[in-house]
Amino acid sequence: MKEELFRINHGTLTYHNRMLIENINLRVLKSETHGIILDSTEVKNVLIKLLCGELKLSYGKVYIMENLIKDADINKKLRNHVALIDQTRHLIPTLTIYENIYFSQFHILYLNPKHYYKCARNLFEYFNIDIPLDKPVKDLTIYEGVVIELMTAYALERKLIVLSNITNILNSIEVASIFNLIDKLKKKGLSFLVINNIEDMKLRYTDRLTIIKGGNTIGIFDSKQINKDTLYRIFYYDQENTDIQHRYKYNNNSSNEIFSVHNLTDDILKNISFQVHKGEIVRILYTDETSVNRLISVLKGEHTSFVGNILLEGHNFKPMYGYMNYKNDIGFVEEDSIERMLFKNLSAFDNLSYPLSNKVKWFWLKNRYKKSMEIQLQDILDPEKLKHTLSALSPDDQLKIVYCKWLLYNPKLLICVKPFSVADAQNQLTEKLITLLSERGIAILIITSSWPSFSSINGKILYLRNGVLENK
Repeated sequence: MKEELFRINHGTLTYHNRMLIENINLRVLKSETHGIILDSTEVKNVLIKLLCGELKLSYGKVYIMENLIKDADINKKLRNHVALIDQTRHLIPTLTIYENIYFSQFHILYLNPKHYYKCARNLFEYFNIDIPLDKPVKDLTIYEGVVIELMTAYALERKLIVLSNITNILNSIEVASIFNLIDKLKKKGLSFLVINNIEDMKLRYTDRLTIIKGGNTIGIFDSKQINKDTLYRIFYYDQENTDIQHRYKYNNNSSNEIFSVHNLTDDILKNISFQVHKGEIVRILYTDETSVNRLISVLKGEHTSFVGNILLEGHNFKPMYGYMNYKNDIGFVEEDSIERMLFKNLSAFDNLSYPLSNKVKWFWLKNRYKKSMEIQLQDILDPEKLKHTLSALSPDDQLKIVYCKWLLYNPKLLICVKPFSVADAQNQLTEKLITLLSERGIAILIITSSWPSFSSINGKILYLRNGVLENK
């Protein structure tokens, strides 16, 4: 398994009083060529500034070499690890090629120019580059300029190289040659982010592909499993986009199916059928209370007089009475969850430990479990807050505990009942927590009558009306 080089988790960024990046998740592996396609030049420019350490996230986490970077250090770390190659030449035209490559050692370069000339010559021989080292930079072709900038990034020991729109300024032979050089650099541990519009993205030269639409990451794909026709459908057709995302991301085959309902029928519900796959988010929007109350009663095991089948990982499933179905690897987040699902007089740690303590034998007697919890949640909750009583925590921290206890427990399916309200300041945080659970592979079923106007959650939407479940 490849090591992770760089990651952004749930990034948002407001630029000139506008939220251009709403929810970006990006993960680049070591020695990987990772493509990014965006639908907005403005978002692309802001993302590049972010990657190069010129802007900071308004919200979110940045990891380099799997280490969380402190907010105060992010810009410096990115400037030291990331190089940008785009249509603007970043070389000094008055210097020669080898002087540009080793310009970071400028203070000693002229004390021993022969040494650095030799270093550059050895570098060119190793990578089979046939460009005269004494050639003035101002005389380089566009292709040669890209080659020299790649060599400069390598000499500067940059780990991540961002290539923005270079394929549309080179001919096909030059593009092939550049990516042949990139393959050699990947063997040296470098990673590459290729940012392009949909028309100019060369899928065959990338390993994976992230699609960003409307400032949100809507899918991460294996480049070998997607084609331009699918990309056009994702970008230019609103219908079925999220189904495409999940079909590729989770491969939606029977081995990934976690939970399914088949032809569920009683005096209110009529032939209800749906599936939820590993890591998938499925939304059921309802219009009448009678239908949804009955469906929830069935899922909780409160109502058992029905025909049809309910399966968990392909096996017959009989819900246990009550919302704590943890013995069957199903969890619930109830409406008004902070008031109904947390114990205000207990500590944050005690709240997080339930229902995990029912799953792990001798949980309360072994201190290592507490330490493990602290490490798992350190990017979400300050470990110091775990000892505080729940009433001493902010509403946001209390909401995090609602979802983090299921993150720790890791059920196969989490059912969220009415998690949003029309005007709730916590809706954005709720979305981020639900998305985090989904990214950990937990199947999510959301049952609600309302949906935030600016939601970044993607996934299948089903509609429950008068006992009938439809996809439109």
